[in-house]
Amino acid sequence: MKRTSKEERKQNARSFYQIFNSYETNKACIVVERNENGRTQFLTVPSALSYANPVVIAESANLAIEGCWIEFIQHICGSIKQKTYYDDHFREWLKDTMGFEITHYDGFVFIIER
Repeated sequence: MKRTSKEERKQNARSFYQIFNSYETNKACIVVERNENGRTQFLTVPSALSYANPVVIAESANLAIEGCWIEFIQHICGSIKQKTYYDDHFREWLKDTMGFEITHYDGFVFIIER
């Protein structure tokens, strides 16, 4: 994926989250893409909850998946105290804070459910 600005990722993340919370289905997919230059990106893929093409909703150059979760949560919740991906009870905190949980992760894809 091409590089996207932080502002564009923020808009994409907010749009994705809003649609996910208001759509009839309670599941969505976030794809993890690791680029050859070391960046990790969270993408939403074409579906009823997304756009015609994949869009970037978060990116991290140094912290990989953990950094993507940090950025995604900041885009939605602002500057709140966060548990990070590798913290104990992250999944429970995510459900309480964001209203969804990770129900599947295989190294490439997160399935989230409300």
